[in-house]
Formats: sequence, structure tokens, C-alpha cells
Amino acid sequence: MRIVHEIDGLLARRVVTENAEGDYVVAAGEKILPVEVKAGAAGSLKSLHQFCLEKKSATALRFDLNKPSRLPLTFKARNGADTAEVHFELLSLPLYAVEALGSL
Repeated sequence: MRIVHEIDGLLARRVVTENAEGDYVVAAGEKILPVEVKAGAAGSLKSLHQFCLEKKSATALRFDLNKPSRLPLTFKARNGADTAEVHFELLSLPLYAVEALGSL
């Protein structure tokens, strides 16, 4: 399933892969960011791990109930039949900040 939205001039697309479901991928010029939206303060980031590994994305964005933070993360993600380490920076913002997505 692919749903495309335009938010303040940014293209946001809902993404589903064979290994995980991501909430959105946002394109702004040459940069593409995976975006995860969580209803609570905790949850798996499997789709972000997978996207950052496959697309070599250095940054991911999460909207949830936590306070804003910026963290360097390292995880293992499935890469075909193997696993590989994936490194990226996670920018976490509160849910109400999603309306500012176009200015990030």
C-alpha cells in the first residue's frame, strides 16, 4: 500500500516492505527521511532500522509522546539471510510537532 500526502511542500509516502511497515518516507529536495509515528512513548523501530540499512539513511524521524531528543543509534537489522549493523541518528519529537515537519 502506498499513500502519498503533501505536507507544506514535502512529499510524504506511506511505505510497506516485506520485512516491516514504515509509517512515512518524507522527501525534501535530495534528502529522504523515514518517519515513524507512535501513539505512545515506546515501541519498536524495526521499520526505521530496515530503511536506514537498505537506503543508507543517516537520519530518521520519530513522532511520539516523549520529550524531544536527538540520539545516535546502532542496531542490528536483517539484510537478506544475514544481519548487519545499522547506524543512524534518531530525531524524536512530540506528536504535536508533526505540523512543523515542513520547517525541519
